[in-house]
Amino acid sequence: MDSALILGNNILKALSSPRPHFRLSDVARVHYRLGALYSLTGDKERAFFHLNQAVQKGKYIVNASRWVAEAHVYMAFSYYSNGDYTKALSTAENGVLYANHGENNAAMAKLFNEQAKAHRALGNLAQALKTQQAAIERIKSDPSQQVALAIYYGVLGEIQGTIGHEQAAIENYRKGFLLAQKLNYYDTPDFAVRLGMAFYRQNRFKEAIPYFKYAIEKYQKPIGKARALNDLGAAYWQMKRFPEALNNYQEGLKELSIGFSTSKIEINPPAKSIQLIFQKEYLLTLIQDKADTWLDYSKTPIGGKGALQNALKTYALADSMIDFMRYEHVGEGSKLFWRQKTRGMYERAIEASYLAGDTEAAFRFFEKSKAVLLADKLNELGANQQLTETSAKRQRSLRDSIANLQNQLASLPTNDAKRGAIQRRLEQFNDDFEAFRKQLESTNPAYYRYKYDNSTVTTAEFQQSSLGMGASQGERAFISYFVGDSAIYAFCLDKKARLVRLSLHPAQYQTLANEFLSLCADRSRLNAHYPQYRALAHRLYTLLWKPLGITATRVIISQDGVFLPFETLLVQPNQNDFLLKHHAISYTYSAKYLKPPTPQRGNFTHSFVGFAPETFQPSLRQPSLKGSVAALEEVGKNFWWGKLRKSTEATKAQFMHDAPNARVIQLFTHADADSTDAVEPRVYFHDAALRLSELTQADRFAAQLLVLSACKTGVGQNQRGEGVFSLARGFAALGIPSTITTLWSVEDQPTYELTKLFYHYLDQGLPKDEALQKAKLDWLEKGGAADALPSQWAGMILVGDTAPLVMDGLQFIVLGLGLLGLGVLGGVWWWRRKK
Repeated sequence: MDSALILGNNILKALSSPRPHFRLSDVARVHYRLGALYSLTGDKERAFFHLNQAVQKGKYIVNASRWVAEAHVYMAFSYYSNGDYTKALSTAENGVLYANHGENNAAMAKLFNEQAKAHRALGNLAQALKTQQAAIERIKSDPSQQVALAIYYGVLGEIQGTIGHEQAAIENYRKGFLLAQKLNYYDTPDFAVRLGMAFYRQNRFKEAIPYFKYAIEKYQKPIGKARALNDLGAAYWQMKRFPEALNNYQEGLKELSIGFSTSKIEINPPAKSIQLIFQKEYLLTLIQDKADTWLDYSKTPIGGKGALQNALKTYALADSMIDFMRYEHVGEGSKLFWRQKTRGMYERAIEASYLAGDTEAAFRFFEKSKAVLLADKLNELGANQQLTETSAKRQRSLRDSIANLQNQLASLPTNDAKRGAIQRRLEQFNDDFEAFRKQLESTNPAYYRYKYDNSTVTTAEFQQSSLGMGASQGERAFISYFVGDSAIYAFCLDKKARLVRLSLHPAQYQTLANEFLSLCADRSRLNAHYPQYRALAHRLYTLLWKPLGITATRVIISQDGVFLPFETLLVQPNQNDFLLKHHAISYTYSAKYLKPPTPQRGNFTHSFVGFAPETFQPSLRQPSLKGSVAALEEVGKNFWWGKLRKSTEATKAQFMHDAPNARVIQLFTHADADSTDAVEPRVYFHDAALRLSELTQADRFAAQLLVLSACKTGVGQNQRGEGVFSLARGFAALGIPSTITTLWSVEDQPTYELTKLFYHYLDQGLPKDEALQKAKLDWLEKGGAADALPSQWAGMILVGDTAPLVMDGLQFIVLGLGLLGLGVLGGVWWWRRKK
């Protein structure tokens, strides 16, 4: 291998001085060969450099298509091995363009294979199955591709196993295994492992074990042997042979190239080991399985408390490893995949915390189980404040170019001939952006520190900073819910911390919550079935709230998944004794989201900016909002130096110009968002709609408060393990600490009135949660029976910081000048009177 690398580098040096008999395609070929060799040695950085050079040097040369396509195969495999499945998929798709051009069947099959693996990982199972079958058809009759055919049968078996077609999976695994044995293929143990796992998934552990042992004996690759040891350990774990399972995990960890050599099962490798290994998923799986085995072992008399402490320690290590992996992923799809994949790990970690009575560990795992990608976005906003103007301008330019190309691709049909060129340009800009960010991380320590801050606050710190224990405003409480696959937990923090396992199964909760939300959101249905609503509201109060013993008057709730309007729960079953009457309730994506934001540079240009389109362009198909301009004018009276954008002035471009530097932003408009809708959340202005994805390209907003008086701005796709991707969350990712948002289609007049009442109480200096509570109580007191329906008043909720609205610097200056002026006038009057 070393001699091949030396030879390749020498050839590359010779090619750097072009001669008549050298072809330009030779440069791409040598770079590809070097990239492939470095990939085999595990030198990821050099491999990527040469593979990328192969693409750059050869992408416009017809004779180099083969090498460019093959380079994409290795790059896609590398991204897949790192767990960045979105990037693996896009890289393989781009490579197909070159394989098609060169009519290279073998390379095409490899790229289809990489696509299928990425599709499977991302949950696109039908597409994975179709693509893998296409890969097999490409080479099925080619005698020179029989090893590849064996591999592809194995991948097809994995996809079928994921779908649940276990018998078909076993048949294809067996085809691959027998073909590999016949060819005396060195990776035959891989096929044994896959066949063993097919039996494992059917709980046929005794049939699986011989295949795992065969693989351990035959494997030459350390990482393969580690994988087989992990699978053998998992089989023993399921058979409740815990010590044997733990010993096999430990042997698997020793096989990996991470410098770990101890056989003591109580000792784990350091979290940063994840950075030393190429196929990171294997190490993480070993650690997770080891933690799960410790947890189950702790439930036996022999394991006991010692096993439980080892479980907690190992879950904490797995959590840290997940952080390291997430930072290496570029695509949001890959990050979301890992949030879903690790969700079960956090449930078991919380169970271990519950059994150990360790509320501090529970608080950390609760926090790391939700809205972590939102925290990453906010970290990056803080990091961007450390950039020079030149770097910030470069970042904006690259980001805008990527967004523009993504929008172009989204608007083109899948068979459009223009897509290939746009995809290649997008790939180049993505590479440039990643290189730019890596350069920032190495040259700007402050940027690096802010961006990769994965710390979580302790319970004591959170009590002090966000609950304000002992403050004159009264006691506050924080509740965080976790809805797992087998249990629901509630973490409560007021004067003390406690962890409660609720007597409610997750499936039952989902049924009750969905029925309750659909009732609350539909005025006519709610009116017709009010006794059913009351029964549900009291039952949910009994199951979700009463066991927690909350006495504080102000409560912050961090929900899991969809937002449930807790204000509408009934303390008494047969009367409108809403929880709203007892508590001022606000919501948050996580405890970390309530952390004070990084100070924003500069001052606000407007104390308040409001938008009320009232009418919309016909192409938007939105009904007019009569009364919205009048409501905006009434609200605007509460602020100095406000800017009101009414009717035709309320455009999308004007919003993007005015809103980023306003202290308070108010929107009276329409919005679309639905958790079952394929269309992403969007908010409408007079001339156009602003999509959620467009917000991710914006810079930080300086606002202290955003009021989204529009329909369903707080709902969207619920990404398991991360939360609901709504318009409100999109604005939260821009640094806005407080948002009034809506959970369903709210009616115009209640919305206008509640918004005006909210600002009225806010102007009196009340905290935002109390201001919204009083606005709703006023509505209930002054209205009739129809107005008391939760559909009328409960859709508006507060998410985020609850502190009173602070005056901006300009207001302080003007107020000071005003007082100074009054003092001067008073002095003149007194002097003249005395004279």
